[in-house]
Amino acid sequence: MGSLKKFKLNDIINKYNLKTFVETGTGEGDSLFYAAKHSFEHCYSIELNNQLFKKTFKIFNSDYISVLNGSSSQELRKLILQISNDPALFFLDAHFPSAPDFGLGEYNDFEDEKDNIPIIDELYDIHQLRKDKKDVIIIDDLRLFKPYKPNPLPDELSIFPKVIETCAQYFQKSHEFLEVQQDEGYLVLLPKLKTTSETSKVRHLILPFIQKAEKIADIGFGGDKIISNAVGIDYEIPYTYTGDDHVDIGCDVLKGIPVDDHAFDCVYSSHLIEDFEDTKSILREFIRILKSDGILALVVPNEVIYREHCLKTNQQYNSHHKINHMDANYLESTLKSMAVNFEVLYKENLIIDYNSILIVRLIS
Repeated sequence: MGSLKKFKLNDIINKYNLKTFVETGTGEGDSLFYAAKHSFEHCYSIELNNQLFKKTFKIFNSDYISVLNGSSSQELRKLILQISNDPALFFLDAHFPSAPDFGLGEYNDFEDEKDNIPIIDELYDIHQLRKDKKDVIIIDDLRLFKPYKPNPLPDELSIFPKVIETCAQYFQKSHEFLEVQQDEGYLVLLPKLKTTSETSKVRHLILPFIQKAEKIADIGFGGDKIISNAVGIDYEIPYTYTGDDHVDIGCDVLKGIPVDDHAFDCVYSSHLIEDFEDTKSILREFIRILKSDGILALVVPNEVIYREHCLKTNQQYNSHHKINHMDANYLESTLKSMAVNFEVLYKENLIIDYNSILIVRLIS
């Protein structure tokens, strides 16, 4: 039995501008209660089990929260046609509504398979009726859909692999998929948010220095690699999605990049280093995977100018920035303080909006 409490809803709501919460499988209302404490304009939950519905309806139903009775394989379609077109969070957890988790029945008590496992119909309705709406979808009970070692299925149940196939069929182009290995597991579908990348602004300045390198790492690329043959290194689901390039190596850079020492001829990174308080640790990791005569190409915001730019243009300020004096001068002085031997190939402390560029070649 999963819970929405495992997720930082404020971050998800703000990033994807979510306005509505829709849940299938109310249960005892734990996730509905958690969602209702956040900034959704309205929360909806569908419950087939009559006993659970009566209990949660009495507790939660209000002008702000609607608890609905019925099979989500039928009721979700009706609900989708009523809610706003603004992005929504769908939490799909209506599997086995006979409520064995609450001691009210057994698995597969309902004769209609769509009542026991309505997820295929739910995904179909979201796909058909919510195209291009940039919804976030969280599916509980990953163990029902693929082998899951942390908390395997009970012996009396079998896996329904068509759910994974259906997600891929419907949402592969529009969403990134993330598996969360907690409780019984979650499959999270996050919309690809395309914006203009900072790399696209400076690509013509960077490429002359790196395009002849045989092996290039682009760290924190967010969907838009500096060059198509670069190895894209980022979170499995990049925080920023700015293009169609996929992650080749998924990792948290702060915890280390899972590649051998001196693996790359060039390491490129744009608008990433400023998000970390310990600049030296990040640079050490970049240099570790770089050959002894490799090229390090860094693009960061000139933080002072960036703040001014955001105020003047109403561009949303990235609150993840940790270094108030970040720019090419800061990067160069930091490298020198680390006793790194290098020659500067290119340096611009302010160019194109608020960007700052430093390109160096290591000297062994």
